[in-house]
Amino acid sequence: MKKVTLFFAMIVFASFAFAQKSFEPQKYNLDVAQPGTELHSKVNKRKAPGDVLFEEDFDGADWSATSNNGEPVPANAPSGWELGDFSGNGFYFRWDTVGPRGIFSNPEGSGGDCSLHADGLNSTTGANGFMMLEADHFNSAADCSQYFEDAMDSYVEYNAGIDLSDQPAVHLIFEQANRMCCGVSGDNNAFFTVSTDGGTTWSGITVSVSDASNATIGSITGGPANNSEFDISSIAGNESNVMFRFHMKGVSHYHWEIDDVMLVAPENNDMQFLDYWNDYTVYRDGTSNDYPLSNPDDFTEGFYEYPWFLMQEFKGFHAAYINFGGQDQTNFVHNIEIWKDGEIVESFATGVVAELPVGEQDTTMLEATVFPWQIGEYKFVHYPSTTAGDDIPSNDTLSRYLSVSDTVLKVCDFTKVDGSLSPDNWTSYDEDGDGIGFFFNLPEPSLHDQNGVADYYVLDGAYLYIASNRGDELPLFETEAAKVVAGVYRYNEADDSYTQVISSAEQTLTINDTSSIVYIPFAKDGTAEYVFQGGDYVLAFNMYGTWTDPFYRLQSWNVLRTSNNVQKNSIDAIALINSSIASSEDVGTAISPEGPAIALRLTYTELYPNSINEITETLDFSIYPNPSKGTFYIDAQGTSQVTIMNIAGQVIDSRIINGNAPISIDVVSGVYFVRVENGNKIGTKRLIVE
Repeated sequence: MKKVTLFFAMIVFASFAFAQKSFEPQKYNLDVAQPGTELHSKVNKRKAPGDVLFEEDFDGADWSATSNNGEPVPANAPSGWELGDFSGNGFYFRWDTVGPRGIFSNPEGSGGDCSLHADGLNSTTGANGFMMLEADHFNSAADCSQYFEDAMDSYVEYNAGIDLSDQPAVHLIFEQANRMCCGVSGDNNAFFTVSTDGGTTWSGITVSVSDASNATIGSITGGPANNSEFDISSIAGNESNVMFRFHMKGVSHYHWEIDDVMLVAPENNDMQFLDYWNDYTVYRDGTSNDYPLSNPDDFTEGFYEYPWFLMQEFKGFHAAYINFGGQDQTNFVHNIEIWKDGEIVESFATGVVAELPVGEQDTTMLEATVFPWQIGEYKFVHYPSTTAGDDIPSNDTLSRYLSVSDTVLKVCDFTKVDGSLSPDNWTSYDEDGDGIGFFFNLPEPSLHDQNGVADYYVLDGAYLYIASNRGDELPLFETEAAKVVAGVYRYNEADDSYTQVISSAEQTLTINDTSSIVYIPFAKDGTAEYVFQGGDYVLAFNMYGTWTDPFYRLQSWNVLRTSNNVQKNSIDAIALINSSIASSEDVGTAISPEGPAIALRLTYTELYPNSINEITETLDFSIYPNPSKGTFYIDAQGTSQVTIMNIAGQVIDSRIINGNAPISIDVVSGVYFVRVENGNKIGTKRLIVE
């Protein structure tokens, strides 16, 4: 197995390296539903950029007859429309102003009254109704005692024909909410399809924007609907008889709401970034299919927070871009800014793309080095620029946040949690003691060495942010049956096994621990807590205390999490660990699209160079030229001790100089550190050798 050296938990690492580590496929999580959406219709004549070519808001005046006491009546669809079900099971879309029903979609959750409606779609014209497919309702027994798994194959079709023969560029805009399970894939999903030959053949695109296993969009709990926009020029542009469908196919749960459908002529100038990559420690040149577009598992830049002594270099930047407007663009450039504590500290730009036709999309490639090891709050900002500028600048910029601190390795931003998860969501076991955790890599302790003395890490403990938890789970905390053990394990590549490094004692959780961050200290014995070498590790929490849900499934309690929609980098190969790791057996893992609110606390033998605890003062000096060809000057005064180290912390040169005498070193190109000691002052600067 090829060794993976990135110290953060990478998607590539989890999906390839850990595919060989007893990988268990994730299971689908049938659970309480999540939020939803709605729309209206007219056909216009000649359009300017941004004008509406067709619209439909599903006003109850036209559509309410498609529903009778909550049951679909497809025969009452307005003229020019059709409600269909290829499955033959009677699973039709219908109109309503309230949300979906079903065992998992009702507002009381699993075990509640499945005939109750969730909140309606909060779309622009939601008050006058929207179209809805209640997959969960169709798959729930009338008495709510059991659920079924019959796949949907249902659609809303407009077949009166739309003349777009004078529109080379056409976009679909609509508002929606959906949650989908199970077996979501490229063939089983929510689609928008178009026919230009009277309905004989159809082609289309996927219109659910979500992860590949448990798709959720928009809100049916009072939050806003998702405003979705797609370029359909390739299937509808310059066509004289356009028919279309919204079609859910192949999934059995939970629901899809649509509203406020529009076909529009796009703005002339609209560059968009679909995705971006900050290459950490390894530059990815795209030769190994590194950049799949719109893939939730393609993001490999690490966690939200690192201790300064674990930081390594970013090696390059990329963005997946598209000319989403109606006009060709010229002189396109991808710009990157690195901000620290509110100020720009680095900026880069790609080479110019001279011509960019409408609909063209590709990925930029920029090799550049950034080493954000100093403590602070960082922001990586990606945005495009062109000669014409942008008519919709609000959708141009993508940002990633990174925190560098003293002692904490943290998957996600604890201030932005937006939900919860437990090992029962992702493992295949449902056993007392299931776990949740993440993979990480420790660089060699010599990376930030400053004095030539051997360094090491000290494993202190771990944090987890316990959710408020649902009512069914609270007795676990009230009776003090909920318990947790935290541990760190080293991965042994030679025999594909794990060895426990350190563990905590079993800690009992009480009702006061819910909705709070709990610290679990490791049981130190003067030996286990010390880590003298880098490598691949796992932080795992084993969670004890289970309850049986109304469908006789064993469930555990929950940890808070952030979704990919809230914090993009939380997608990075978060792995959930089964309890078998505690007995040194195989590890069951699954990739989650969510970042659990868990963290590792560890310390380092070197003091932070700018720490107020330093007994020496900080020396401020300059290196010039920098970058250099190997010969450079230091503007220090008097006699100074100069030590030059490579990125691994190895000393490659040490000398005493007077004043600003020239220094020449014979080394390969790369990044080095120059440490200068002058009296009781010490300073370290980065040197780039070209």
